[in-house]
Amino acid sequence: MTPGKRQGSARHRLGRRAGRCSVCRKHKDRVHRNRVSGRLVCATCGDRARLRVGSCSACAERKVLQARGRCYACYKREWRFMRERGSVTRAARHLRRAAQRA
Repeated sequence: MTPGKRQGSARHRLGRRAGRCSVCRKHKDRVHRNRVSGRLVCATCGDRARLRVGSCSACAERKVLQARGRCYACYKREWRFMRERGSVTRAARHLRRAAQRA
């Protein structure tokens, strides 16, 4: 064998779950089969495919969109608001019930 040549294929060196990503065409340590397309995809390309870029429905800036068409900042702002409001209403209900019992 000539010096500098690799022995064995990349598949055996990388491990059992190793393979070639059908999107970026790189040999990766772990690839998974996409449920919809059936293609072998690495984690990086799978995450990239899920990212949607568009204008946020709340602030109208062009950003990566989260649930319900909002950017992360607007989504998190509403989540915090709903959480705070929920705890206030729970406390108010508790006080009303305590007052009714007394």
